[in-house]
Amino acid sequence: MSTSSILFKYCYTNRREEDITPEERQKKIDEAKQYVEELRKDNEKVADIMSDLIEEIEKDETKYKTVYS
Repeated sequence: MSTSSILFKYCYTNRREEDITPEERQKKIDEAKQYVEELRKDNEKVADIMSDLIEEIEKDETKYKTVYS
């Protein structure tokens, strides 16, 4: 799965925010970070952008999350 797919999956979930445990949230973030580090080997600039985005999502996930009811 690509890094952008991981981030998209994280940001645009069909689960309500209250259904996602802090552990699940952290697992998704860690998975995205792992893919970014793999990407860094081939494309450092894009990895930097993705890392910045992940950091922003960690700071304020509501800014990037859409919940479908």
